Amino acid sequence: MSDARRFRTVEDIISAKMEQRFTIGGISQEDCDLLDEFLGSDYSVSPLPGQSSLGRGRGEPSGGHRTVPDDVISPPTTNRGVTKHVRADQDANSEIAFGGFDSPFEIGFEVEWDSLKFSAAKTAFQSGKELASESETGTALVEIGGHTVSIDACGANVGLHYRFKICLNGVTFFIHHNCPKGRQGVRVRYGSMALIGRSLYDVHTNVLAFLGELGCTVTKEVVSRADLQVTVGIDILELLEPIYSGCAVSRSRDDVLYCNRGVERTYLIGHRGRLVLNIYDKTLEMRKMQVSNPAKFQLMVDEHFGGNFSFDNPLTRVEFRLWRDVLRLLEIHTVEDLRKLETDLVSWLTNTWFRILSVPKEQVKGHEKETAIDPHWQQVQAAFLRFFPGEGRAPVPIKFNREKPISCEATTLLKQAKGCLKTALALMFGVQTSVENIYETLFAWADGIKQELFEGTNERALKLQILTGLSIRDTLDPESVRRKKEDIDSWIRRLKYDSGCALC
Repeated sequence: MSDARRFRTVEDIISAKMEQRFTIGGISQEDCDLLDEFLGSDYSVSPLPGQSSLGRGRGEPSGGHRTVPDDVISPPTTNRGVTKHVRADQDANSEIAFGGFDSPFEIGFEVEWDSLKFSAAKTAFQSGKELASESETGTALVEIGGHTVSIDACGANVGLHYRFKICLNGVTFFIHHNCPKGRQGVRVRYGSMALIGRSLYDVHTNVLAFLGELGCTVTKEVVSRADLQVTVGIDILELLEPIYSGCAVSRSRDDVLYCNRGVERTYLIGHRGRLVLNIYDKTLEMRKMQVSNPAKFQLMVDEHFGGNFSFDNPLTRVEFRLWRDVLRLLEIHTVEDLRKLETDLVSWLTNTWFRILSVPKEQVKGHEKETAIDPHWQQVQAAFLRFFPGEGRAPVPIKFNREKPISCEATTLLKQAKGCLKTALALMFGVQTSVENIYETLFAWADGIKQELFEGTNERALKLQILTGLSIRDTLDPESVRRKKEDIDSWIRRLKYDSGCALC
């Protein structure tokens, strides 16, 4: 292969990677695609042939009362959020309804560790792993800071490989033993047993306290998945029938209906990994849960259904599942961001992203926004607002800004460029024999594109000045130009091929 062709291929690789990182006057293409999905045309769900009725039987809850341990991860039961507490002595005719955040709720943390405390914790974790490896269950119990935690014999791959996987009262912690800077040293997954009967925000506060006891200081928090649900006393067919009669208005085309022996049990619409609405028969799930997970079943009865619950009661779960792509677009990064926005979020989800009209959409084409909502969906909307009160204010419409620019900072871009160069050169030329060799290869390539660099630099400088109003005075200040040239030259001369560096 000729040098010219080899250098052109390197240029193509770098160009493609840098285009992913540098956008002027707009949002990234990925976010643009999401906005097209959320703000585009409404879509009706196509009707399906006749519906069959759900067969229901009778049954009574069984099992002893679950004692809640007095532990840092288990705050008292509450009437806040996920945990709307229905008393066991409620009237037999009273309505069963509850809602809030559901599992799995996942958060990643960038952290700093106290060396002494973390060293002691790692020793205890490693000892627990060795005990777990000898156990038939693959787990072992370890005392940490006055808490008894369960630790797995193996770690877990959750983005990074986390050496330690520990559980405490329904909360799973993935802990990296020596995390690189800028990566998530701890990930936390809130399970259903941690959230049933308790507020996510209370549990989260106590999780942070527990991490602090281990010597961990959180420097950055990122919510990667949030599931918001309500459970209401509606037969699932009362929602499915209008949906498949053409009354549904949705921002997504993709839907699927799951049946069990001809009985409709679960309806999904949306894109997994982004945003999904899940509507399913909660009574049917409770039947299975009574056998497969009696502890969770009894906890649900104690905290939500009450002692008068029976399988004759129709119950439907309506759940929105949001992944990181959507949370980022909504500017929800932390649990506190979610708390402030939760009322606006559920209002947008149940009014704009998906809703069920009182009549088929074809009858009111072009006037869907003015058309009355199906009474059962109104009940769902009211439940979401009730169980996600946020700051206690009226919901505000969510507005997406297509014109929001991505900020570009020169130092960060230079770091990204260095990573791209390493990847491109490694792909094209493989392992190098000396620093001088890679240095000559780099400058031979740079010499071949110097005219394009010159023209492209000026073009982007003008774009920045025109689109953002940024004044780039370096073009008029020779001394500043000289200093910048020296800085860039110094940066390029420091480039070294490091086989141990992560590829960008």
